[in-house]
Amino acid sequence: MQIRTRLTLQFIITVATILLLTLGIIYVRYKSSLQDEFYRGLRYKAVMTANLVLRQEDQFNFDAGGRTAPISNLLPASESFAMYNVQHQQVFAFNAGLTPLSENDFDLIRSQGEARLQYGRLSSMGIKHQSGSGREYVIVVGSVFESEELKKLQNILIFSFLIAVTIIALGGWFFAGQAMEPVSRIVNEVDKILPSNMSTRLREPESPDEIGRLVNTFNRLLDRIYFAFQMQKRFISNVSHELKNPISVIISQLEVGLYRERSAPEYQETMQSVLDDSRSLAEITEKLLQMAKVYSEDSNVAFENLRLDELILQV
Repeated sequence: MQIRTRLTLQFIITVATILLLTLGIIYVRYKSSLQDEFYRGLRYKAVMTANLVLRQEDQFNFDAGGRTAPISNLLPASESFAMYNVQHQQVFAFNAGLTPLSENDFDLIRSQGEARLQYGRLSSMGIKHQSGSGREYVIVVGSVFESEELKKLQNILIFSFLIAVTIIALGGWFFAGQAMEPVSRIVNEVDKILPSNMSTRLREPESPDEIGRLVNTFNRLLDRIYFAFQMQKRFISNVSHELKNPISVIISQLEVGLYRERSAPEYQETMQSVLDDSRSLAEITEKLLQMAKVYSEDSNVAFENLRLDELILQV
């Protein structure tokens, strides 16, 4: 995977995650606000209905057990109302087919004064209510929590998220390309450098950033490589020059010696001259090897101070 693609994906994931968290918080907070308003409405409805019902409180028969008042089904099935006395007897209810309030929910409402709970399939509010006669009741009113505004907000947030991710992807691809453009230029310039033009250097950027440091590092590396090439060319030239003369002299002496018959002293003199030239050739070879060691990277040649006046005198 190219660096540009990887940078774009990282940018998309990071920004999209932040955006998703932000939109999620907005949705949750708005939903919570609507639920608070919904439950406030249920509480108001519970109190108002209880007050209306308790106007005929004297008609309730608390000794009969179970439901003692007529049960009305006038409200739609999406809403419910139930009233319980302290003995957990349902004394009044709308939509009688609902599941009776559990003991745990009943005790929770009495202990806390009010509680949000799930009553059947309805979102409900349970409150503890006291009538004008001093009797205590538990009232549970429920309704289906539906909000067109919440659905619209959800659709808007989803649509906005998709549009934002698309824009983020395009922007990330563009800016990643802008960021990698200097690197691509450096790669193209380095690719054009050949052994025949080792003196070429990369164009340094104006800003002293990481790209500028990379260019400077490449240029210093090219300087070292160029110096190594030059030393190699010089070394080959010196070897060719230093070895050519002794070898030519040796060949010439041997050719002259073999040109015609000579006396033993003459052959001995020729052989002595060839021996001297061979020793000189060996000495030159040793010096060239020492010079090669000096310029090698793992050179272990020991250096020491030298008096220049003595060296000049010897020369």
